[in-house]
Amino acid sequence: EDDLAIFRGVQRGLLPGGRFLVDFLNADQVRANLVEAEDRDDGTMKVSIERRIADGPFGPCVFKRIEASDSVSGRELASFEERVRLYTPDEVEALLGDAGFTLVGERMGDIHGAAFDESSPRFIRVAERS
Repeated sequence: EDDLAIFRGVQRGLLPGGRFLVDFLNADQVRANLVEAEDRDDGTMKVSIERRIADGPFGPCVFKRIEASDSVSGRELASFEERVRLYTPDEVEALLGDAGFTLVGERMGDIHGAAFDESSPRFIRVAERS
């Protein structure tokens, strides 16, 4: 509902003929290639990242927890969590349609305009206000 409200707000803010580009993770690619844990250490700071896919309150999500600590003392410097909804291309297109947009062109799989397929890193779509 929140995402639909955002799309509707964008649609209202555009002039007729105005275009809106949406760029999402390719959910299939994320599921197939999720790196569940990684650590980085640059000598002064250690960063630990944990990821998992689970159902959130509004559908499947990638949950990511990031913790940064001082490499020498081990003292925690920062930590935060984020949640990113994994939309399918059909769900994104339905949201755009429900928000009053007309889809323009084809599905794209990267920022260079390559055709979308299940191995694409991104799902990108252009929509236009009628």
